Amino acid sequence: MPYCPRAQSINPRLLLAVFLPVLLFGSAFTMDWHTVRRQKWAILLLAAPGVALGTILTAVLVKYTFPYDWTWTESLLVSGMTGGPRWQTMALADG
Repeated sequence: MPYCPRAQSINPRLLLAVFLPVLLFGSAFTMDWHTVRRQKWAILLLAAPGVALGTILTAVLVKYTFPYDWTWTESLLVSGMTGGPRWQTMALADG
């Protein structure tokens, strides 16, 4: 971008972390309830396995990376609190 050279140095992860939650909230807040009800099975079939897989993979990473000797329950709790699927979203920025 020749008109804004500082924009080239912005970290894409920071950009996603700042703007993605705001954009998702704005879209969800103005979403038509009838559309959501019509698409509920597609939403559940796509979102539920993705969230579960992301949380489990983050728990595995937490259990075997940190030196705290946590149980699987503790690792899953930490994974849920840190937002397992959020890391997948951040990884898409690098792709």
